Amino acid sequence: MSKTILSRLRESISQKPDARKARLREAMSFLLFLSRCISRRGISVFFALLLLIVPIVTQAATVAKPIKKDSYAAFTQALYSPSAAVQDVKSGAFLYQKDANTQRPIASISKVMTATVFLETKPKLYNQIFYTNSSDRIGATVPLRSGELITLKQVLMGTLIPSANNMAVTLSKSTRLSEKQFIAQMNTRAKELGLKKTQFVEPTGLSAQNMSTANEISKLGRYAFQAHRKYFREAEMHRVYSYKTKNSGRVMNLYSTNKFNGHGTLELIAFKTGYLPGTANRTLVAQIQQKSTKKQVIVTLLGNPQYGTIFDEAERLANWSFANYNFPK
Repeated sequence: MSKTILSRLRESISQKPDARKARLREAMSFLLFLSRCISRRGISVFFALLLLIVPIVTQAATVAKPIKKDSYAAFTQALYSPSAAVQDVKSGAFLYQKDANTQRPIASISKVMTATVFLETKPKLYNQIFYTNSSDRIGATVPLRSGELITLKQVLMGTLIPSANNMAVTLSKSTRLSEKQFIAQMNTRAKELGLKKTQFVEPTGLSAQNMSTANEISKLGRYAFQAHRKYFREAEMHRVYSYKTKNSGRVMNLYSTNKFNGHGTLELIAFKTGYLPGTANRTLVAQIQQKSTKKQVIVTLLGNPQYGTIFDEAERLANWSFANYNFPK
């Protein structure tokens, strides 16, 4: 009987995650049933069996990490970005780090958390709201007039695609939380995700007090880009997102901050840029896929002072990662 249980658990290791979980549940349920049936004399046998299967369960629950190739060569190229990190999407393992635990302003990458908190309130995205000029902010903006009618989906896309600050504020207001409550929820979610050096004081990224590290932004991106993949993926796919306001009929054309090239071998899956001159400078978190293998990494770059270089840096780090690591299937 013990051989049957062990074989089931070992079989689960080689299966896909969903199937693996089902097989583990089945085996553990069988153990629970067994524990209820055995006599007191057999308790020691049961616990001995339990000790045998714990390592197998642990192995099954652990996702294999990328391994350095025999030809591995360290990344030695110069980066303008003072902080950088590359993280394997599947396992969460970090493949590259440069001053990755230093806390820095993150600019509009803040909107990743703004969108996350908004989406986790389970909004009905085709609900309509009236824009109010109390949401107006400096910097990137969607030029709406007070009283114009738009959907929450359009507000979300306005937050993610052109990184409009007035849309991020509108998004937070739409939750019916006060500004203070919304910011508190952003910080609560950061703590729940284990982001100990991440803090927010407002939803747009206009404040240099919105801070984090390259490592923690990678973790935030890895979570948000998977948990809310549909919306971040849609935002990535639009170089221009257009709509008409519902009552005035004015056309809004939202131009993406996405400048990724990929040169035919890489594909951008999700991203968020930021720019706050003099403090955060240019920032980026991007989920990048190698087209030929479908392997994916999260690349984070903070503090880049040089115009037009940050997407190139992300591409170079992604290419280096795919060239120097063997990624498990």
